[in-house]
Amino acid sequence: MKFASIYIFTLVIGLLLAGCSGKTDSPSPGTTTPPTSTTMTMPPSTTTTTPPTATTGTIVTTLAGNGTEGYVDATGSAARFKNPSALVCDKADNIYVVDLNNARIRLVSPAGVVTTLAGNGSVGITDGAGASASFYLAGGGYVCRDASGNMLLSENSTTRASIRQVTPAGIVSTLTSVSIGVGNPLGFYGITTASNGDLYISDGGAIRLFRNGNLTIFAGGTRGYANGTLSEAQFSNPDALAFDTDGNLYVGDANDCIRKITPAGVVSLLAGQPKVNGSGDGKGSAATFSSINSLVVDKQGNIYVADSYLIRKVTPDGTVTTIAGSSPGYVDGAGTAVRFNNARSIAIDSKGILYVADLSNQAIRKIVVQ
Repeated sequence: MKFASIYIFTLVIGLLLAGCSGKTDSPSPGTTTPPTSTTMTMPPSTTTTTPPTATTGTIVTTLAGNGTEGYVDATGSAARFKNPSALVCDKADNIYVVDLNNARIRLVSPAGVVTTLAGNGSVGITDGAGASASFYLAGGGYVCRDASGNMLLSENSTTRASIRQVTPAGIVSTLTSVSIGVGNPLGFYGITTASNGDLYISDGGAIRLFRNGNLTIFAGGTRGYANGTLSEAQFSNPDALAFDTDGNLYVGDANDCIRKITPAGVVSLLAGQPKVNGSGDGKGSAATFSSINSLVVDKQGNIYVADSYLIRKVTPDGTVTTIAGSSPGYVDGAGTAVRFNNARSIAIDSKGILYVADLSNQAIRKIVVQ
Protein backbone atom coordinates (compact mmCIF):
# COMPACT_ATOMS: atom_id res chain seq x y z
CA MET A 1 0.00 0.00 0.00
CA LYS A 2 3.07 2.20 0.12
CA PHE A 3 3.21 2.81 -3.60
CA ALA A 4 -0.22 4.16 -4.53
CA SER A 5 -0.09 7.08 -6.98
CA ILE A 6 -2.41 10.03 -6.81
CA TYR A 7 -4.61 10.03 -9.88
CA ILE A 8 -8.10 11.46 -10.25
CA PHE A 9 -10.24 9.72 -12.78
CA THR A 10 -13.53 10.08 -14.59
CA LEU A 11 -14.92 6.59 -14.73
CA VAL A 12 -16.45 5.18 -17.89
CA ILE A 13 -16.92 1.49 -17.23
CA GLY A 14 -17.78 -1.36 -19.50
CA LEU A 15 -16.65 -4.80 -18.48
CA LEU A 16 -17.78 -8.23 -17.65
CA LEU A 17 -15.18 -9.93 -15.54
CA ALA A 18 -14.71 -12.89 -13.44
CA GLY A 19 -9.61 -14.27 -8.42
CA CYS A 20 -6.44 -11.70 -7.69
CA SER A 21 -2.94 -10.45 -6.10
CA GLY A 22 0.26 -6.97 -5.73
CA LYS A 23 3.18 -2.14 -6.34
CA THR A 24 6.67 0.02 -6.58
CA ASP A 25 8.09 3.46 -6.79
CA SER A 26 10.51 2.47 -9.56
CA PRO A 27 9.61 3.97 -12.96
CA SER A 28 8.74 1.74 -15.90
CA PRO A 29 11.22 1.46 -18.78
CA GLY A 30 10.92 2.58 -22.35
CA THR A 31 10.96 5.73 -24.36
CA THR A 32 8.51 7.46 -22.04
CA THR A 33 9.12 7.47 -18.30
CA PRO A 34 6.03 7.21 -16.08
CA PRO A 35 5.73 9.56 -13.12
CA THR A 36 7.33 8.67 -9.85
CA SER A 37 4.74 7.14 -7.52
CA THR A 38 3.61 9.33 -4.67
CA THR A 39 3.10 7.64 -1.35
CA MET A 40 -0.26 8.41 0.18
CA THR A 41 -0.22 6.55 3.46
CA MET A 42 -1.27 7.67 6.88
CA PRO A 43 1.89 8.04 8.97
CA PRO A 44 2.04 5.60 11.86
CA SER A 45 1.59 7.14 15.26
CA THR A 46 3.78 4.50 16.86
CA THR A 47 6.53 2.19 15.69
CA THR A 48 7.16 -1.13 17.36
CA THR A 49 10.42 -3.05 17.08
CA THR A 50 9.42 -6.48 18.35
CA PRO A 51 11.48 -8.99 16.33
CA PRO A 52 9.50 -11.74 14.60
CA THR A 53 9.86 -15.40 15.44
CA ALA A 54 9.57 -17.30 12.18
CA THR A 55 8.29 -20.82 11.71
CA THR A 56 11.49 -22.77 11.00
CA GLY A 57 9.67 -25.50 9.03
CA THR A 58 8.97 -23.07 6.18
CA ILE A 59 11.38 -23.65 3.28
CA VAL A 60 12.18 -20.84 0.84
CA THR A 61 14.04 -21.30 -2.44
CA THR A 62 14.56 -19.20 -5.55
CA LEU A 63 12.47 -20.40 -8.47
CA ALA A 64 13.75 -17.91 -11.06
CA GLY A 65 16.20 -15.00 -11.15
CA ASN A 66 19.32 -14.59 -9.04
CA GLY A 67 19.54 -11.05 -7.67
CA THR A 68 20.89 -9.49 -10.85
CA GLU A 69 18.58 -7.28 -12.88
CA GLY A 70 18.20 -7.65 -16.61
CA TYR A 71 16.02 -9.21 -19.25
CA VAL A 72 16.71 -12.85 -20.08
CA ASP A 73 14.29 -15.69 -20.78
CA ALA A 74 15.87 -18.84 -19.37
CA THR A 75 15.49 -21.41 -16.61
CA GLY A 76 16.00 -20.79 -12.92
CA SER A 77 18.96 -18.62 -11.94
CA ALA A 78 19.84 -17.93 -15.57
CA ALA A 79 16.68 -15.86 -16.01
CA ARG A 80 16.69 -12.12 -15.39
CA PHE A 81 14.00 -9.70 -14.23
CA LYS A 82 13.98 -5.97 -13.67
CA ASN A 83 11.79 -5.33 -10.64
CA PRO A 84 9.13 -8.07 -10.66
CA SER A 85 6.25 -6.28 -8.99
CA ALA A 86 3.15 -8.49 -9.11
CA LEU A 87 2.25 -12.12 -9.73
CA VAL A 88 -0.62 -14.59 -9.80
CA CYS A 89 -0.91 -18.34 -10.51
CA ASP A 90 -3.06 -19.79 -13.26
CA LYS A 91 -5.03 -23.04 -13.15
CA ALA A 92 -1.99 -25.06 -14.27
CA ASP A 93 0.18 -23.43 -11.55
CA ASN A 94 2.13 -21.33 -14.01
CA ILE A 95 2.96 -17.90 -12.64
CA TYR A 96 2.16 -14.67 -14.44
CA VAL A 97 4.70 -12.01 -13.44
CA VAL A 98 4.54 -8.26 -14.02
CA ASP A 99 8.18 -7.44 -14.88
CA LEU A 100 7.86 -3.76 -14.09
CA ASN A 101 10.94 -2.09 -15.50
CA ASN A 102 11.06 -4.41 -18.48
CA ALA A 103 7.44 -3.43 -19.23
CA ARG A 104 6.56 -7.03 -19.97
CA ILE A 105 4.44 -9.88 -18.65
CA ARG A 106 6.60 -12.95 -18.03
CA LEU A 107 5.41 -16.52 -17.55
CA VAL A 108 7.22 -18.81 -15.10
CA SER A 109 6.48 -22.53 -15.15
CA PRO A 110 6.43 -24.62 -11.95
CA ALA A 111 9.89 -25.86 -13.04
CA GLY A 112 11.24 -22.30 -13.23
CA VAL A 113 11.27 -21.90 -17.01
CA VAL A 114 10.81 -18.19 -17.79
CA THR A 115 9.34 -16.93 -21.06
CA THR A 116 7.92 -13.61 -22.18
CA LEU A 117 4.17 -13.72 -22.65
CA ALA A 118 3.40 -10.14 -23.69
CA GLY A 119 4.98 -6.71 -24.01
CA ASN A 120 8.01 -5.37 -25.85
CA GLY A 121 9.79 -3.12 -23.36
CA SER A 122 8.18 0.10 -24.53
CA VAL A 123 5.77 2.09 -22.38
CA GLY A 124 2.19 2.44 -23.54
CA ILE A 125 -1.27 0.98 -23.46
CA THR A 126 -1.47 -0.96 -26.71
CA ASP A 127 -3.51 -4.10 -27.18
CA GLY A 128 -2.38 -7.02 -29.31
CA ALA A 129 -0.65 -10.38 -29.27
CA GLY A 130 2.68 -10.97 -27.56
CA ALA A 131 5.30 -8.35 -28.40
CA SER A 132 2.80 -6.12 -30.20
CA ALA A 133 1.22 -5.21 -26.84
CA SER A 134 2.58 -2.58 -24.48
CA PHE A 135 2.09 -1.68 -20.82
CA TYR A 136 2.51 1.49 -18.78
CA LEU A 137 2.54 0.06 -15.24
CA ALA A 138 2.96 3.26 -13.21
CA GLY A 139 2.87 2.20 -9.56
CA GLY A 140 3.75 -1.41 -10.34
CA GLY A 141 0.36 -2.79 -11.31
CA TYR A 142 -1.88 -5.24 -9.48
CA VAL A 143 -3.04 -8.59 -10.81
CA CYS A 144 -5.60 -11.32 -10.34
CA ARG A 145 -7.04 -14.25 -12.25
CA ASP A 146 -10.53 -14.48 -13.64
CA ALA A 147 -12.72 -17.59 -13.80
CA SER A 148 -11.47 -18.40 -17.31
CA GLY A 149 -7.82 -18.39 -16.24
CA ASN A 150 -6.89 -15.04 -17.76
CA MET A 151 -4.69 -12.60 -15.88
CA LEU A 152 -6.34 -9.28 -15.08
CA LEU A 153 -4.07 -6.29 -14.58
CA SER A 154 -4.91 -2.90 -13.14
CA GLU A 155 -2.51 -0.22 -14.32
CA ASN A 156 -2.32 3.55 -14.34
CA SER A 157 -0.66 6.02 -16.67
CA THR A 158 -0.47 9.79 -16.40
CA THR A 159 -3.81 10.11 -18.16
CA ARG A 160 -5.60 6.78 -17.91
CA ALA A 161 -6.51 3.99 -15.52
CA SER A 162 -7.08 0.66 -17.23
CA ILE A 163 -8.03 -2.93 -16.62
CA ARG A 164 -6.14 -5.18 -19.05
CA GLN A 165 -6.71 -8.85 -19.76
CA VAL A 166 -3.86 -11.18 -20.72
CA THR A 167 -4.85 -14.64 -21.96
CA PRO A 168 -2.69 -17.77 -21.60
CA ALA A 169 -1.83 -17.31 -25.29
CA GLY A 170 -0.51 -13.79 -24.64
CA ILE A 171 -3.40 -11.90 -26.22
CA VAL A 172 -3.78 -8.52 -24.50
CA SER A 173 -6.99 -6.52 -24.51
CA THR A 174 -8.27 -3.54 -22.55
CA LEU A 175 -11.49 -4.29 -20.73
CA THR A 176 -12.02 -0.74 -19.53
CA SER A 177 -10.02 2.47 -19.55
CA VAL A 178 -10.80 5.59 -17.55
CA SER A 179 -9.80 9.18 -18.20
CA ILE A 180 -8.47 11.52 -15.56
CA GLY A 181 -11.02 14.02 -14.31
CA VAL A 182 -11.41 16.32 -11.34
CA GLY A 183 -13.74 15.10 -8.60
CA ASN A 184 -13.65 11.44 -9.57
CA PRO A 185 -12.00 8.28 -8.16
CA LEU A 186 -8.26 8.19 -7.67
CA GLY A 187 -7.49 5.18 -9.85
CA PHE A 188 -7.29 1.41 -10.21
CA TYR A 189 -5.08 -0.37 -7.69
CA GLY A 190 -5.61 -3.66 -5.79
CA ILE A 191 -8.06 -6.05 -7.46
CA THR A 192 -9.76 -9.34 -6.65
CA THR A 193 -12.80 -11.27 -7.84
CA ALA A 194 -15.65 -12.84 -5.90
CA SER A 195 -16.99 -16.31 -6.66
CA ASN A 196 -19.81 -14.79 -8.75
CA GLY A 197 -17.37 -12.90 -10.96
CA ASP A 198 -17.84 -9.47 -9.41
CA LEU A 199 -14.64 -7.44 -9.48
CA TYR A 200 -13.46 -5.40 -6.48
CA ILE A 201 -10.93 -2.60 -6.98
CA SER A 202 -9.26 -0.41 -4.38
CA ASP A 203 -9.31 3.33 -4.84
CA GLY A 204 -7.60 5.51 -2.24
CA GLY A 205 -10.05 5.42 0.65
CA ALA A 206 -12.63 3.20 -1.01
CA ILE A 207 -13.22 -0.30 -2.29
CA ARG A 208 -15.27 -0.20 -5.46
CA LEU A 209 -17.45 -2.85 -7.05
CA PHE A 210 -17.74 -3.58 -10.77
CA ARG A 211 -20.88 -5.53 -11.55
CA ASN A 212 -22.51 -5.89 -14.95
CA GLY A 213 -20.48 -3.00 -16.29
CA ASN A 214 -21.45 -0.63 -13.49
CA LEU A 215 -19.14 0.92 -10.89
CA THR A 216 -20.30 1.64 -7.34
CA ILE A 217 -18.66 2.21 -3.98
CA PHE A 218 -18.77 -1.05 -2.05
CA ALA A 219 -17.11 0.09 1.18
CA GLY A 220 -15.45 3.20 2.51
CA GLY A 221 -15.03 6.39 0.56
CA THR A 222 -13.22 8.61 3.04
CA ARG A 223 -9.54 8.05 3.70
CA GLY A 224 -8.94 7.15 7.35
CA TYR A 225 -9.59 4.32 9.77
CA ALA A 226 -13.03 3.24 10.97
CA ASN A 227 -14.93 -0.03 11.27
CA GLY A 228 -18.67 -0.63 11.19
CA THR A 229 -21.06 -0.85 8.27
CA LEU A 230 -19.87 -0.58 4.69
CA SER A 231 -20.77 3.10 4.55
CA GLU A 232 -19.26 3.85 7.97
CA ALA A 233 -15.93 2.15 7.25
CA GLN A 234 -12.83 4.12 6.34
CA PHE A 235 -9.69 2.82 4.65
CA SER A 236 -6.31 4.16 3.57
CA ASN A 237 -5.05 2.63 0.33
CA PRO A 238 -6.77 -0.76 0.78
CA ASP A 239 -4.66 -2.32 -1.95
CA ALA A 240 -4.30 -5.91 -0.64
CA LEU A 241 -7.58 -7.72 -1.31
CA ALA A 242 -8.61 -11.40 -1.26
CA PHE A 243 -11.73 -13.47 -0.61
CA ASP A 244 -11.97 -16.69 1.38
CA THR A 245 -14.26 -19.57 0.41
CA ASP A 246 -16.99 -18.29 2.75
CA GLY A 247 -17.24 -14.98 0.95
CA ASN A 248 -15.38 -12.88 3.51
CA LEU A 249 -13.24 -10.16 1.95
CA TYR A 250 -9.89 -9.51 3.65
CA VAL A 251 -8.32 -6.09 3.24
CA GLY A 252 -4.77 -4.98 4.03
CA ASP A 253 -4.25 -1.25 3.94
CA ALA A 254 -1.84 1.53 4.87
CA ASN A 255 -3.30 1.63 8.37
CA ASP A 256 -0.95 -1.35 8.98
CA CYS A 257 -3.71 -3.82 9.75
CA ILE A 258 -5.92 -6.44 8.16
CA ARG A 259 -9.66 -5.87 8.08
CA LYS A 260 -12.45 -8.37 7.47
CA ILE A 261 -15.62 -7.60 5.56
CA THR A 262 -18.33 -10.22 6.03
CA PRO A 263 -20.97 -11.10 3.41
CA ALA A 264 -23.42 -9.22 5.66
CA GLY A 265 -21.39 -6.04 5.16
CA VAL A 266 -19.74 -5.72 8.58
CA VAL A 267 -16.20 -4.32 8.63
CA SER A 268 -13.99 -5.27 11.59
CA LEU A 269 -10.34 -5.51 12.60
CA LEU A 270 -8.87 -8.99 12.22
CA ALA A 271 -5.20 -8.36 13.04
CA GLY A 272 -2.74 -5.54 13.60
CA GLN A 273 -2.77 -2.27 15.49
CA PRO A 274 -4.18 0.57 13.40
CA LYS A 275 -1.47 3.11 12.52
CA VAL A 276 1.14 1.18 14.54
CA ASN A 277 4.02 0.03 12.37
CA GLY A 278 6.06 -3.01 13.39
CA SER A 279 6.71 -6.72 12.96
CA GLY A 280 5.38 -8.26 16.15
CA ASP A 281 3.54 -11.57 16.15
CA GLY A 282 0.46 -12.15 18.28
CA LYS A 283 -3.31 -12.39 18.16
CA GLY A 284 -5.51 -9.61 16.87
CA SER A 285 -4.36 -6.15 17.89
CA ALA A 286 -1.33 -7.62 19.71
CA ALA A 287 0.29 -8.11 16.30
CA THR A 288 1.83 -5.40 14.13
CA PHE A 289 2.56 -5.07 10.42
CA SER A 290 5.13 -2.99 8.59
CA SER A 291 4.02 -2.71 4.96
CA ILE A 292 1.16 -4.89 3.79
CA ASN A 293 1.85 -5.13 0.08
CA SER A 294 -0.25 -8.15 -0.88
CA LEU A 295 -2.21 -11.05 0.60
CA VAL A 296 -3.73 -14.38 -0.45
CA VAL A 297 -6.04 -16.86 1.28
CA ASP A 298 -5.59 -20.65 1.24
CA LYS A 299 -8.34 -23.30 1.16
CA GLN A 300 -8.32 -23.51 4.98
CA GLY A 301 -8.93 -19.78 5.35
CA ASN A 302 -5.39 -18.88 6.40
CA ILE A 303 -4.13 -15.55 5.08
CA TYR A 304 -0.55 -15.14 3.85
CA VAL A 305 0.79 -11.60 3.78
CA ALA A 306 3.74 -10.10 1.92
CA ASP A 307 4.84 -7.61 4.59
CA SER A 308 7.93 -5.75 3.40
CA TYR A 309 10.78 -8.25 4.06
CA LEU A 310 8.61 -10.72 5.98
CA ILE A 311 6.01 -13.32 5.07
CA ARG A 312 3.27 -13.50 7.70
CA LYS A 313 0.52 -16.06 8.31
CA VAL A 314 -2.81 -14.97 9.77
CA THR A 315 -5.24 -17.66 10.92
CA PRO A 316 -9.01 -17.14 10.68
CA ASP A 317 -9.08 -16.11 14.37
CA GLY A 318 -6.50 -13.37 13.76
CA THR A 319 -3.38 -15.08 15.13
CA VAL A 320 -0.31 -13.74 13.33
CA THR A 321 2.99 -15.62 12.97
CA THR A 322 6.02 -14.85 10.83
CA ILE A 323 6.76 -17.86 8.63
CA ALA A 324 9.79 -16.52 6.75
CA GLY A 325 12.24 -13.63 6.91
CA SER A 326 13.61 -11.41 9.66
CA SER A 327 15.58 -8.58 8.02
CA PRO A 328 16.29 -7.29 4.50
CA GLY A 329 18.65 -9.27 2.27
CA TYR A 330 18.74 -12.18 -0.13
CA VAL A 331 19.08 -15.64 1.45
CA ASP A 332 17.24 -18.90 0.77
CA GLY A 333 16.66 -21.31 3.64
CA ALA A 334 14.20 -21.90 6.47
CA GLY A 335 12.32 -19.57 8.78
CA THR A 336 14.30 -16.64 10.16
CA ALA A 337 17.37 -17.56 8.08
CA VAL A 338 15.54 -16.36 4.97
CA ARG A 339 15.97 -12.84 3.63
CA PHE A 340 13.70 -10.89 1.29
CA ASN A 341 14.18 -7.38 -0.05
CA ASN A 342 10.75 -5.90 -0.74
CA ALA A 343 8.33 -8.81 -0.94
CA ARG A 344 6.03 -6.89 -3.23
CA SER A 345 3.42 -9.52 -4.15
CA ILE A 346 2.37 -13.01 -3.07
CA ALA A 347 0.46 -15.75 -4.90
CA ILE A 348 -0.70 -19.27 -4.09
CA ASP A 349 -1.04 -22.28 -6.39
CA SER A 350 -3.44 -25.22 -6.32
CA LYS A 351 -1.13 -27.20 -4.00
CA GLY A 352 -0.83 -24.39 -1.45
CA ILE A 353 2.71 -23.44 -2.51
CA LEU A 354 3.39 -19.73 -2.16
CA TYR A 355 5.30 -17.56 -4.61
CA VAL A 356 6.71 -14.10 -3.90
CA ALA A 357 7.76 -11.34 -6.26
CA ASP A 358 10.93 -10.25 -4.44
CA LEU A 359 11.18 -6.94 -6.23
CA SER A 360 14.58 -5.59 -5.17
CA ASN A 361 16.19 -9.04 -5.34
CA GLN A 362 15.03 -9.45 -8.96
CA ALA A 363 13.74 -12.92 -8.16
CA ILE A 364 10.68 -15.11 -7.85
CA ARG A 365 10.85 -16.98 -4.55
CA LYS A 366 9.05 -20.24 -3.76
CA ILE A 367 7.74 -21.00 -0.26
CA VAL A 368 6.72 -24.45 0.92
CA VAL A 369 4.89 -24.22 4.24
CA GLN A 370 5.47 -27.38 6.28
